[in-house]
Amino acid sequence: MIKMTRLDDYPTTRLADFITDLSFDDIPNEVVEKMKDCFLDFLRVSIHSSTYDFSKLAYQVGKRVGGDGKCTIVVHGDKTTSVNAAFVNGTFAHGIESDDTHVSSVLHPGVTILPSVLAIGEEEHIDGRQLITAAVAGYETMIRIGEAVMPSHMIENGFHTTATIGTFGSAVAVGKLLRLSSKKMSNLLGFAASHVSGLNVFYDWGSMLKGSHGGKASTSGIWPALMAYVGMDAPPNILEKRGGFCQVYSNKYDLKKITDRLGEEFKVMNVEFKPHSGSRTLHSAIDAAHNARNLHRVEANNLKAITVGTTNYIVEKYSESIFPYVYKPRDVYTAQQNIPFCIALGLIKGSNHFQDYWQNWKNGNILETAKLVRLIHDPEVEKEFPNGFISRVTFKLNNGEEIIEYVKHPKGGPKNPFTRTEFLDLFRKYTLNIIPVNQIEEIIKTVEELDKIQNVSELLELTCK
Repeated sequence: MIKMTRLDDYPTTRLADFITDLSFDDIPNEVVEKMKDCFLDFLRVSIHSSTYDFSKLAYQVGKRVGGDGKCTIVVHGDKTTSVNAAFVNGTFAHGIESDDTHVSSVLHPGVTILPSVLAIGEEEHIDGRQLITAAVAGYETMIRIGEAVMPSHMIENGFHTTATIGTFGSAVAVGKLLRLSSKKMSNLLGFAASHVSGLNVFYDWGSMLKGSHGGKASTSGIWPALMAYVGMDAPPNILEKRGGFCQVYSNKYDLKKITDRLGEEFKVMNVEFKPHSGSRTLHSAIDAAHNARNLHRVEANNLKAITVGTTNYIVEKYSESIFPYVYKPRDVYTAQQNIPFCIALGLIKGSNHFQDYWQNWKNGNILETAKLVRLIHDPEVEKEFPNGFISRVTFKLNNGEEIIEYVKHPKGGPKNPFTRTEFLDLFRKYTLNIIPVNQIEEIIKTVEELDKIQNVSELLELTCK
């Protein structure tokens, strides 16, 4: 367990002390294993996503920026600078909306933290134990700051948590690899607070913006770490001070959440993995659609209406006045962020992977079925927000029968986890035909033994065609 050296100090200082003092031996074995799964999940989505048009465009950006370096762009195998590799790989990973999620902070840690630690890890010839320790430090920081400023940061202020708070996670993880002192780590946090950016405007417009936020935040975290590393200083106590991050970026915040049980409770244990593509807020509704199809044999042509009981936030977010594309997606990305479309796709196709959205976002049958969906406020569901994304979905059949699916714990979370076989098979499915089968199995083996590898390059070499 980590010993807190200055218990009466400010949250920024306590957090910096914790990060600096954290060693691999302080991390419980179950946390190490969970972190390995986060690495494998990140590689799953980044490898798979590399084949789509938006990732090819991000790769073109990387080629245009250029720069000689030691850092690998997954699948392609290019060697470039750390900031370039972090941008491209982070954009790949966030682009298909299948990345890991922490629910109460409403953010995606893996796509911001892991691209930068892997890039800097290659530059610094980091071993697996150091890599895991840095990633855990990044996840702890990102999630705890997220919990402190949510939900106001996103709902009232309009920020995208992955883009903003992800900068802190990336910066801290890189700073840990660079072995910063507590004072320099505090400076790093000060710099990171001025590097955050990212708005939620993609929810009502779609586009490739959201996917780019993974790469943007990962890259944005590298600069604060390097500035602190060379000795540049920044304002102290940046999280709690007047005019600091929490006050400026959230109308309501709770500083205690940053340090509560720090070193005792590891937040990465509550990170969830996605079986479907799309915002985690939608997954309980998607699971309900799959249950209706698979367990009750519900068919779209036998439906009169579909009602989704959810939170006021979701009802307002998907109202036609705010989200004009709710029944007619503008692009594949507005389809992904769209509860009616997601339910209709799940009912008709039985699958909600990114390629299903890509191939079907103009599908007339799905669009007509989506028009049957109405969202209503459910007080019981409201009580759980933002600590859980629950849906009560009622399928009313033409014969008057009603089938109700109440999904409290969507698949992939701590209370409804994948089996080991399901998790590994998902990795295999997403990477098949992109990299050779023997490399797929080698990646799984290498990640499962990540704490034993001597150089992170051993892993990244396996991700290339």
